[in-house]
Amino acid sequence: MRPTGRADAKAGPSDPPVPRGRAGDQRIKATPGITCVVPLPGNREATTRLITGEPSYLKGCGVIPWEVWRGTMITKRQKEIIIGTLLGDGYLQATGKKNARLKLEHSEKQKDYIFWKYEELKNLMQDKPKKLERYNPKWGKAYTYYRCQSHSMPLLGKFKRLFYDKAGRKRIPEKISMLLKSPLSLAVWYMDDGHYYPRDDVAYIYLPRYSEEEIRKLTEALGKNFNLKPRVIKKKGYPVLYFPKEETQKLMAIIKPWVPEFMKYKTSPDPVTTEGALPEGSTNR
Repeated sequence: MRPTGRADAKAGPSDPPVPRGRAGDQRIKATPGITCVVPLPGNREATTRLITGEPSYLKGCGVIPWEVWRGTMITKRQKEIIIGTLLGDGYLQATGKKNARLKLEHSEKQKDYIFWKYEELKNLMQDKPKKLERYNPKWGKAYTYYRCQSHSMPLLGKFKRLFYDKAGRKRIPEKISMLLKSPLSLAVWYMDDGHYYPRDDVAYIYLPRYSEEEIRKLTEALGKNFNLKPRVIKKKGYPVLYFPKEETQKLMAIIKPWVPEFMKYKTSPDPVTTEGALPEGSTNR
């Protein structure tokens, strides 16, 4: 009998059911198209067949598309949202050598957005976003924001090691071109750090003080995976990805299907069609 108590054990059709409390609280690697045992609360067991043919590009970075954590399936969509969030405003807090938790924080203006993230990652989160106030001594006033955080888990520990250096500084992963492949990841990143400038019909994505090498890897990933060619400029000492008009149109075509209605203020307006319009003053229909 092949042991399944290890965290790196692969679940397969020939594996025996995993008793709750043994491997139920550990990660189980999964392969597309096989049936894996997912322990559920209440000492019940259920089998879940993973979708055949789903891309497994995350494997090359040590992150697999699906994982089971405490009986909960962490989906490919959730990982894509997490990747976009980590490129944007998300922060990972280490909770030991191998685990981390995700912290989300957004202004009151983006209340709907943080609740959208919470609903998308609900099975991984500790609680709903809470409304808080913070006093800014520089401006002499308080402002309202919302915050929530995830449970601590090994998956986020992996992302912590990919997206942060040993000093805790956020960085671009070496294999970013294997991580940033989903339009959903790109859309979440843009919703976090992007800005649309309607007068010139151009877009920007604001970056931390990444090194030139890190920015080069990032722009290469955008070119390779999305055929996007932004320019790197500086604003107030920080690097910014600048998308000229043609590149902005390409960017918007990629991300708009993934942007919720309440975040459309960050995207270009949809073109207004005049097809079938009647001459001014006409009453005929």
